Amino acid sequence: MLAVVALLACGCATQKVSEPVTLEVLPDFSVSYSGGLNANATTDMPEYAQPEEKSDTAYMLEVRILRCESEQAETVFGARAHTIGAWSMDASELADSGVAGLNLISAPRLSVMEGQSGTITILNQVAYISGFELSGKDDTRIADPVIDVMQEGIVLGLRAQSVDADRMNLSLDLALVDLVKPIQTQQISLGGAPVTIQTPVVYTQRMKGQGKVAESNVLVLTGMADRDNGVYVVLITGKRFDLSEEPGSDSQPEPPEPEKK
Repeated sequence: MLAVVALLACGCATQKVSEPVTLEVLPDFSVSYSGGLNANATTDMPEYAQPEEKSDTAYMLEVRILRCESEQAETVFGARAHTIGAWSMDASELADSGVAGLNLISAPRLSVMEGQSGTITILNQVAYISGFELSGKDDTRIADPVIDVMQEGIVLGLRAQSVDADRMNLSLDLALVDLVKPIQTQQISLGGAPVTIQTPVVYTQRMKGQGKVAESNVLVLTGMADRDNGVYVVLITGKRFDLSEEPGSDSQPEPPEPEKK
């Protein structure tokens, strides 16, 4: 019995503790943040925009939106997980770190042309009773509920432009909209009778950023939190393609047919 306990203790002592990923500061990337309760948060969201001029360069942008507990985020990304900011990490660390074990909310991909703004929208519509309308006359009046819709979820606008052979200039506008539940109610008098309406409130976080990012690295956005001690971490990778290359231009020429004798 003592030998078994000794072996278990030895095994626990030699268990390897994973180190947080290495997050590097992006000196050429600026970030702004705003957040709070707002009943009209979805009226000013990122929108699609055409490129300013024609280009043969396109970008494939991949976004990973993670939501995890505060302790989990700090274990994987370090103390910077709680700081509003934009960081860079080597793409090779994604496979070897604890990122794969975190809760992945969504992983959309977006294709945009050079200088074009694209939008990723992941919204859930929630219906609520915003008021009542009276119909009929005198004693036959009926109060009909008025149904409105509130949206919650994620809206992300992205725009990419070339800087040099290894870097791109990435602009982003991220909005996280969380509907406070249960929806608050309010009792009012309508035609002398009490009725109940709903007054939804959303918790909105908005992060905007712009700067230079190496294509071989992952852009890491940190510091956005929810109302339940959760932390959001957004990972963005980008790869550019030259659309001017003709298909099959790099293929080998066909061998000549043998001469007939």
